[in-house]
Amino acid sequence: MTSSPSLRSDMEALAATLDDARAGVAAGDDLDLSGLDARVGGLCAAVASLPREEGRVLAQGLERLLDVLDALSATIGQRRQAALAEQEQTARRRATAAYGRPVPLNAPAPLNAPVPPPDPADGSSSET
Repeated sequence: MTSSPSLRSDMEALAATLDDARAGVAAGDDLDLSGLDARVGGLCAAVASLPREEGRVLAQGLERLLDVLDALSATIGQRRQAALAEQEQTARRRATAAYGRPVPLNAPAPLNAPVPPPDPADGSSSET
């Protein structure tokens, strides 16, 4: 069985790691959460195996981890929204660059361009 001071130290270390991860995400860094579920699961199981009073004292450390995880989740959500907005802006810029260029006046019409029907108002007709 793990001691309370050791568990408290492990919780504080994990909270610090998650805080660093949140700051990294906010700065645009990639995030690797591999092994997080095992670490948190191990801490929860260790706290659950302690005598009731000891476990209650350490439950505050687990609540701190929840707060840090919530903050990390919020930061990930903000970065995701920012990335989506940036992708949309990039797509708009590319579309404008591709389709928004003016065609020179002396440019020939493309060979596959549709020919508009004659306007009956101008009096010309193709009927014979």
